[in-house]
Amino acid sequence: MQHTKWDMRKWGNIGLIFSFFGILIGVIGLLAFHSIYSISVIWISLGAFFASIVMRKESAKRQMVKFRFASGICLAAAIFSQAIIIKNQNFAMIMYIVGFIFLILFTVDTYKKYLKNQDN
Repeated sequence: MQHTKWDMRKWGNIGLIFSFFGILIGVIGLLAFHSIYSISVIWISLGAFFASIVMRKESAKRQMVKFRFASGICLAAAIFSQAIIIKNQNFAMIMYIVGFIFLILFTVDTYKKYLKNQDN
């Protein structure tokens, strides 16, 4: 069991490094090339950043409900921004629905885990 905890911490550290570089690449792309797709890259990298923090901290048996929710918000925002960028109404509606479903499922899962830990 301890080996699994170490692996989660290690992968959390690797995720933090990659998400930092993702945010950096997104900001450079936004400032230098004025690419509108960079906004989605920044949102996805922020979601990965929060998820990496959760991976690192939950390996020490700490529940990080706020960071889990922030990760879900960032990923849903990335889906929304990508749907707006595409400017295809049908694709945008499908992506809005997928984003809302993902956010609702993520929130329900986080809330269930929170209630489970409150009972213990």
